[in-house]
Amino acid sequence: MTIDLDKFKENLIKLSKERKSSKELVIFITNYAMKEQSSLFNGIKENISNYIAFLEVKDRPKLEEIIQCLRELGQSAKPKLIIFDSCIVESPDHIEAVKQQIAPIKFAVYSEAKAWSDSVVSLSYEYYNKYNSSEILLAGDSDISYRILPDLYNLNSKLCIFAKNADELKKFSNLKDVYDLPNIHILNKDDLKDFQFDLLISAAIKENVFDERHIECFKSEVHAIDAGINNFNSSFIKHIFSTGGTVTRFDNRSALSSNLISILETKDLVSNVMGKLSFHGQTIVAGGFMGERGDIIVDNLSTPSSVIGIADGEGKVLYPPFDKENQDRVASVVKHINNN
Repeated sequence: MTIDLDKFKENLIKLSKERKSSKELVIFITNYAMKEQSSLFNGIKENISNYIAFLEVKDRPKLEEIIQCLRELGQSAKPKLIIFDSCIVESPDHIEAVKQQIAPIKFAVYSEAKAWSDSVVSLSYEYYNKYNSSEILLAGDSDISYRILPDLYNLNSKLCIFAKNADELKKFSNLKDVYDLPNIHILNKDDLKDFQFDLLISAAIKENVFDERHIECFKSEVHAIDAGINNFNSSFIKHIFSTGGTVTRFDNRSALSSNLISILETKDLVSNVMGKLSFHGQTIVAGGFMGERGDIIVDNLSTPSSVIGIADGEGKVLYPPFDKENQDRVASVVKHINNN
């Protein structure tokens, strides 16, 4: 639905009054090029840790309107965190300006392209395992294809690539010797008829790639993922459904939730777990903070519950047995941890 800012505010205020858990609201603002709408509100969902609102914004002026709308909300209705697609924050100066505008709401940036490709890989793995796929076709020479090719190669199946510029896949993939890999086949349109694929991942960006002419290339129960949007025509889709297959139009919300968890965990790591301090006369470090030689490494700086080892000063961990001096120092930290 196109965003009605008053309606959007009403939704956030209603959530703040009705939610019964301590879960905080997080807003994802993504950048999609839409022909008619300048922005979309895709509702609010609840996951295991948060409420998440999804907004799609076309341009910077609409983003400014949404930010102003959020600033006008009462404190209880404001989100804890706003996560922006890196495509919509145009420069370091713009990022700084947005941070100032939304303060004290926290701010983070994610890569929509990476989230998109991660979702496609996860869905492909799910279908591969669920349906025991043996012949996989990756179509399209988009950035998504470049990103997911190495992960698809790791599946124990025959992988075929159908792209206008297959050389580009070789150039951008970290599989530099892609043509020499035994279970990868680079196909042209005339080669397709020689195969019977049971999993199709089509990643051309908003381009119709498959129609009724390609039906004979797939098994009757093929599972097709439209990862680039609008890659299949209606006849192709109808045929797949009629023979017991499935067609999935890509939805990246699971990857956005995954990005959110990663961002929140990293914030918690930096704020609560990571760092260095004096603990009853001993220096302790945690959360990956680089310790000096002799610093005692614990599991959590804020609430330590165990000793991991001793820092060697170069990023490695020294484990028992320790000499008597270090053994006594560790024992002292363990004693105070147990007494807390």
